[in-house]
Amino acid sequence: MAIPSGSGSEVLKRVSGVVRNTTTSVLTVGSDKICTILSIILWNDLVSGMRIILNNGSSDLEITTFGTDGATELAANQTFVWNDKFVLQGGDILKIQEASDNGNSTYWVSYIEQDWT
Repeated sequence: MAIPSGSGSEVLKRVSGVVRNTTTSVLTVGSDKICTILSIILWNDLVSGMRIILNNGSSDLEITTFGTDGATELAANQTFVWNDKFVLQGGDILKIQEASDNGNSTYWVSYIEQDWT
């Protein structure tokens, strides 16, 4: 991606949904766009293993994990908030994985999208 020059837009956005026993691509960044993730809120209705994953176009990189390798699972009816900011660029994908049986994990992601197209 080239360094932006000229005009563009910067918009505050959000995406939300439910993940159940799978990995979901929550946000895919288009070419000539930059997304600054402001916060990720996760809530789960059952005890569950959870992962927040970044894909840089070639490989998955876990940024946090619950319930694997001896880590504490996200308890039933508990909320987890990730509020450290990070940047995604064109081609990057933000994923959330829920790994319990019959659990429903609700997510809410707030971000700023800069569009240089």
